[in-house]
Amino acid sequence: MNQWLLSMITRWKPDIVVLEDIQQQQNVQIFKTLAWLQGVLIHTLFISKTPYSVVHCATWRKSCGIKGRSRSDFKKAAQLLVKSWYDVSVTQDEADAICIGHHAITKELKNQEFHGWDI
Repeated sequence: MNQWLLSMITRWKPDIVVLEDIQQQQNVQIFKTLAWLQGVLIHTLFISKTPYSVVHCATWRKSCGIKGRSRSDFKKAAQLLVKSWYDVSVTQDEADAICIGHHAITKELKNQEFHGWDI
């Protein structure tokens, strides 16, 4: 994962990387695995001097205006939002990633100018 992330940083030269914070899991092993992965990602970003932020799911959902009562509601709302923004149908995980990116641009980089998606 470390090498992959370093290659992506070299290729894309991001202004910032925003990670979704881990949440408590019923399965302790899953929680530990996510915590280890988050640690590797943060370490890699730190040593590469890449700005990063860790954001809780409630924070990015709020900044995107996503509402719901259950995980399923949130997932479907994110998909509908992405469809309304870009007129594309995406998986639930892709919708979450796009919404986290939207949060990053509108909240994390609010004092910087966004130039577009082209390299």
